[in-house]
Amino acid sequence: MQRIFRLASSADKSGAELDITRFSGAEDNHKTLIRAVHKAIDDITTDIERFAFNRCVAHFHVLVGAITDLKDNDSTAQQLKSYAMRHLAILISPFSPHIAEEIWAQVCGNGLVCDAPWPEADTGWLVADTIEIEVQINGKLRTKLNLPAGCDRQLAEDKALQDETVIRYLEGKSPKRVIIVPDRIINVVI
Repeated sequence: MQRIFRLASSADKSGAELDITRFSGAEDNHKTLIRAVHKAIDDITTDIERFAFNRCVAHFHVLVGAITDLKDNDSTAQQLKSYAMRHLAILISPFSPHIAEEIWAQVCGNGLVCDAPWPEADTGWLVADTIEIEVQINGKLRTKLNLPAGCDRQLAEDKALQDETVIRYLEGKSPKRVIIVPDRIINVVI
């Protein structure tokens, strides 16, 4: 909660009417924050309905981490942080209403967070362009690769076999088999 409150103290009201559709071709770090906001909205909404409150806390950690990871200090980054903090205030209000109201006053300034409508996740932002896929060697995790979402098996295998860590473990040998579970895992069997 202290970390969230510190983030709010550095936020402003610049993200009040931010149009996120203009960020579809933006820098990756900006898209990552917007995607994290909408993923948090989707996940927290689902988990509240399931009474899975501990999972909601985990989603708050992920969202706060994404806000913290945006290191840029330009006006666009400030607007995005403000946008994220506005949504965080609404999402956290059922769990910590007093802090949520303080954050709301800082990033919005008018009205109460309890009167704000619950946000809806934009499903267009829930789909990632790239996915982090674990690469195992003989069943043990050795590295991770960022690959395009839904890439074909051949591309995934080629990228895995070109990775420096995998090459080091292969020691010049060719793999007996490469098992690929699309968008999830690659297992290189030596």
